[in-house]
Amino acid sequence: MFDGKKLMRSALVFAPGLQGARFRAEARIVRALRRPYRPEFKGLRALPFKDPLVLDIGCNRGISVQSILAVRPDARVIGFEANAALAADTTRWFASDRRVEIRPFGLGSHAHSIVMHVPRYRGYRFDGLGSLDRSYAERSVGSGWVYGFDRKHLHLDESVASIRRLDDLGLRPALIKIYVQGHEDDALAGGAETIAAHEPVILAPSRHAAVDARLRSAGYKRFVWAGNAFVPEADDGLYVYYMTAATYDKLAQGLVVGRREGS
Repeated sequence: MFDGKKLMRSALVFAPGLQGARFRAEARIVRALRRPYRPEFKGLRALPFKDPLVLDIGCNRGISVQSILAVRPDARVIGFEANAALAADTTRWFASDRRVEIRPFGLGSHAHSIVMHVPRYRGYRFDGLGSLDRSYAERSVGSGWVYGFDRKHLHLDESVASIRRLDDLGLRPALIKIYVQGHEDDALAGGAETIAAHEPVILAPSRHAAVDARLRSAGYKRFVWAGNAFVPEADDGLYVYYMTAATYDKLAQGLVVGRREGS
């Protein structure tokens, strides 16, 4: 079956100089059309917030930050990116936007330094697949990711990343978006006190058993944004929403519909 995204990635590995231009173009489209890069982000419009503080844990090149602002222009966003070089690029992109702050460190269960691994294939660096887990980074690029994959052209760039605890930062988030290549549970563990105190809505990867168990033990329930409604206990798409009963009850009447058929 033809895969357009896979074909584009396969072409880009032979033109690594276009990497930055590609992401800047995507960000400009999101900004101009006020349309997020993932449909799940549209649910942010329905949340009962005013001038919310949003934490983007694993902000990468900032396309998720741009998506958050596209649907919530009233938000203030603090992005966290463990890859310091990537954080510097993202900081420059948002230099003129006073709503955005990029912090060049990751979040975890305890403060420490660790090696980050970013796969590079034929000179093209897949920043979005960078991970603190070397084996994960090695597995992330393969025949399912690009056509004509040849392992001899795959290398890992390594750099030292600083990790801190969310609970040590004194923040009062209304919403947390998190996507950190399998380390979501560790990052949330370091923010347990912040989450308990402020009950932020959490936008997290779907089908992640450890995250699901942790947040349910903290009084959260899972929802999927489908159409114009939060659907309880679904688990579709790339991201799902978690929110407490108190937050769910504040949603405007009519935004919440019944379960999907068969769910």
